[in-house]
Amino acid sequence: MWNQVKTVYSRVLGVLRLDPQAFAEIHADPGATYQAVAVVFISSLAVSVQVPGGWFTTLVVPLGFIAWWVVAAFIIYWVATTFFTKEDATPTAYAPVARGIGFAMAPRILQIFLIIIELPVPFGRIIQLFSIGWIFAAMAVSTHIALGRPPYTRVTIIIALAMLPVIILEPFLLGG
Repeated sequence: MWNQVKTVYSRVLGVLRLDPQAFAEIHADPGATYQAVAVVFISSLAVSVQVPGGWFTTLVVPLGFIAWWVVAAFIIYWVATTFFTKEDATPTAYAPVARGIGFAMAPRILQIFLIIIELPVPFGRIIQLFSIGWIFAAMAVSTHIALGRPPYTRVTIIIALAMLPVIILEPFLLGG
């Protein structure tokens, strides 16, 4: 068990460093799917405590983020393989894409500072924007690796198209 915790910890650090080798390791390990679920759950706790509604909301929001992760990873996978794949590209499976996107949520952990330290609104928004930008960058590196290293411009378009509905709906879903 301790070895698994150390593995997840080192993978999260690799993701936070945007290390392509860490993402390649995550994509190649089928056992990392459960680790990705844990990363999504833990990283969403920082956000769930900020949502009004008490302990019930604190438990429900992480489950919503897990559902969001599964759907977002599928949309990224579907957009990439349907519209942006070249004929000579090697086929990509959904599971490695999902694992990488799950681990890419790790920068959301930074939002825990919004709970620990009561910051004025502009600083809180800066932390939120910084963590969202970092998540987007981690998703780009992960998708780049999972899809066989297409150009980052293509990866950015794929992620932007896939995430647009989520970005629009997330404030409404979180009560903001």
